[in-house]
Amino acid sequence: MMTLSLPDSPFHVPVRIPQYVRHFVTSSVLLLSLCPVASGNHDISIPLSEEGFAASIEPRLSETLKASNEAVTHHNLGLVLLSRQDLKSAADEFRAAIRLSPDFSDAYHGLGLCLMKTGDIPGSIQQFRQAIRLDPVYSLAHTNLALALELDGETDAALEEYREAIRLRPDNAVAHNNLGILLKSIGDIDGAIAEYRLAIRSRPDSPPAHNNLGVALQAKGDLQAAILSYQEAFRLQAGAGAVLYALNLGMALQASGKVDGALGLYRTVVRLKPELAEAHYQLGTAWQIKQQPDHAIAEFQEAIRLRPAYADAYAALGVAYQTKGDSDQALTHLQQATKLHTEAALTHYKTGMKSLAKGKPRKAGQAFAEFLRLIPDNPDTHDKIVTAKNMLNELAEPVPKDAP
Repeated sequence: MMTLSLPDSPFHVPVRIPQYVRHFVTSSVLLLSLCPVASGNHDISIPLSEEGFAASIEPRLSETLKASNEAVTHHNLGLVLLSRQDLKSAADEFRAAIRLSPDFSDAYHGLGLCLMKTGDIPGSIQQFRQAIRLDPVYSLAHTNLALALELDGETDAALEEYREAIRLRPDNAVAHNNLGILLKSIGDIDGAIAEYRLAIRSRPDSPPAHNNLGVALQAKGDLQAAILSYQEAFRLQAGAGAVLYALNLGMALQASGKVDGALGLYRTVVRLKPELAEAHYQLGTAWQIKQQPDHAIAEFQEAIRLRPAYADAYAALGVAYQTKGDSDQALTHLQQATKLHTEAALTHYKTGMKSLAKGKPRKAGQAFAEFLRLIPDNPDTHDKIVTAKNMLNELAEPVPKDAP
């Protein structure tokens, strides 16, 4: 029996849940935070649509706010528009609320959410900070400021804001969850596990928190505990929203040798979300383990059709062709995989250099480490490898805080 070396996939993706609405009934808004698994593979940008929230539009009494009734109405309308992804109109309503009541912290927070969702991270940071200046105990504003700072590469400042949000409201499950994601991204697996468990204590019915706990437990090597967490996340989330949890559960089962169980989950994901390249890739890896190279090739080809720069799929496709004895096709696809891996690695190298120039040593160190993990050592890349290693050595001790 031939032993196959298949590329792994880091689809174990913690789910970030910024709670976009204060003083309203909400459900979770999902943002995906990409964190490598313990084996260390490429981050994957996952095309899962965000989930909206259900918002009550009952206005708060103006005497409980530093705002007029009219300003509160604009704010409430902005929240409804935000839930419908009409970001421009929502931002206009929040700005109208601010014009009417310049001390209305909720309106600045809502505007910050709009700006964050449109990619204006510096603008969102400014609005969240203004909301906090007006209402220093606004735990949710600290939570979303932390997320914006993290997106802007300000890791240390983000850590401080998450912890302040939790100090102000210890049962803030969103802050515990997001802090866990950030701690895992900087290598503090035990800290991440503790935060996810606190999130679950506050919200036992939170699928993302159970999923993220599974990711951290698997990174720590506790595969059976991870499977239990993934199963709970999958149980709590119905329908198409469960595809992430089904994939993570499938990969954990596959890693534990239960390939048939994994195969069934991957097929379910492909049926629910056929446009998800990673689902086809994972299904292909399961077929390959079961020594069904034709089925594997079809799935890897579909993954590449959906995501033409999918390096791991090219690598796995090359292995599948080699299994069939087609060395020409194997060589072609493996060479393409190497090319794509190199391009991805060089992107991390550039990020590292830019982060150093901006005074963000922690972000630079993470980027250089990822570059070294991905890059093949050859004459064209050797100088950059040496530079990255030297940079990591210089950044190792002590680790200064990222500049504001």
